[in-house]
Amino acid sequence: MEIYKDVTERLKGLVLSRYKSIRDFSISINMPYSTIDNIFKRGIDKASINNIISICQALGISTDRLAEGQIVPALLVSSNYNDTEKKLIFNFRSLNEAGREKAFVYTEDLIASGRYTEMVRVYRAAKSTDNARGGYTEIPLADLEALKAAKHVEEI
Repeated sequence: MEIYKDVTERLKGLVLSRYKSIRDFSISINMPYSTIDNIFKRGIDKASINNIISICQALGISTDRLAEGQIVPALLVSSNYNDTEKKLIFNFRSLNEAGREKAFVYTEDLIASGRYTEMVRVYRAAKSTDNARGGYTEIPLADLEALKAAKHVEEI
């Protein structure tokens, strides 16, 4: 089928964008090179489901969507992410290891600067152990999530 010929080519392109070669990919997923080579030559529609599942898991893409002719990160198939977050995750996963490290360091720098951190307004209750008064203050959204996850005051 024509749909599978196109998706087979796109799948091969994805592999080659993340690995030096098909052989490197085959080694990384512990699948014989000849098996993967045959899949790309004959088409994914002629491959065994077990091989397709292994390839999809290694690439982090949805097997269900691949069957529909789409290459979509598995994480994005059933999630609560908005379109921008989905695109960011997809772009991140498209990077090689060096690119992922650089993106990670860059986002850490953005967060550390405080300039790009999403802030939320919260009420700070007064404590009897300090002289601080209660009132509204702004804290980073990530800190609020940490507060919500804390089970004990000592964890804050």
